Amino acid sequence: MLWGLYDLVFLIPLFLFITYDFVLGVLLLVGAYVGLTYLAGNLNLVEIGQWFGGHVSVILYMILAYVVIGIGWSFLKWKLLIRKFVRNIKEVHQVWIDHGKAFEFEEYYSRTKAYAPYTEYPRSIHASEIRMSDYKAVITEWIAFWWFSLIQTFFGEWVVIFFNGIYNLFVEVYASMMKSEFNSLNFDK
Repeated sequence: MLWGLYDLVFLIPLFLFITYDFVLGVLLLVGAYVGLTYLAGNLNLVEIGQWFGGHVSVILYMILAYVVIGIGWSFLKWKLLIRKFVRNIKEVHQVWIDHGKAFEFEEYYSRTKAYAPYTEYPRSIHASEIRMSDYKAVITEWIAFWWFSLIQTFFGEWVVIFFNGIYNLFVEVYASMMKSEFNSLNFDK
């Protein structure tokens, strides 16, 4: 019974952690663990306080290592994002050439990518015009939650491929559902 309660209390913060707010999710996860362990009688808060007091230097080194790894990971992710920007700009440039260069390229680029996500296409083709403040949140998340970003980077693509395969299996079902609902629309009356 107690393990079922543990599972339930951990699933809710984990869901928040992944989908809504990282900081809130982590705080709820840690709070739930400490609270349930304390209620179960296996946690002595005085002993934990004494352990932390006796290992301050180890804890500081662990925090420093965590931050250094996060900064290194953010540099790597930023480099990968910049390469993606350049690759996508080159693709837009090729389309511009293929369509007869109707406008100046900068105007064409701004028109075609004005509403694209800023993590796919930068707002400008000039590095000096790209505001780093637009990327503050994503870089901060890479530093603070590097381990989650690492997992997402290496395994997220496989998860997307898996669920895209499921979608492809049922795409006709989705299309027929939409068609049957839209068939009920009759504006001729």
